[in-house]
Amino acid sequence: MKKLLLITALFLLGNFVHAQDKKKQDRKKQDKNQVSQDDRMGREEYFVFRDGQLFILKLGVHVMIQEPVKLSNGIMLKPNGSYELNGEQQQLKNEEFMDLAGNRYSHQEAFEQRKIASRPDMQKKHD
Repeated sequence: MKKLLLITALFLLGNFVHAQDKKKQDRKKQDKNQVSQDDRMGREEYFVFRDGQLFILKLGVHVMIQEPVKLSNGIMLKPNGSYELNGEQQQLKNEEFMDLAGNRYSHQEAFEQRKIASRPDMQKKHD
């Protein structure tokens, strides 16, 4: 009789531990999905020129740029929003955006549209 009670108790304890471990794994999967969803929803870095200052958005936080930044296309973007492109001096206007590749956008909506258009799940399939 004692053996039967002991086996039953061990069986119940094992199932309880297994259920708790499964809940932890499910939570980890949800956390990973949330992070990847956050990445898709705009954790992209970009520059914005606002009120005479250049900011970069990193991990959802705007950080003021204090030194020139070299972009992947070779542009040196200065803290005052100026840069040189094809030998011509350019200046970002208030509320203009620039991605890390040096593409300039006149306002946030244009920048957001570019992001939406580049998402694979939003592109039309061509037969």
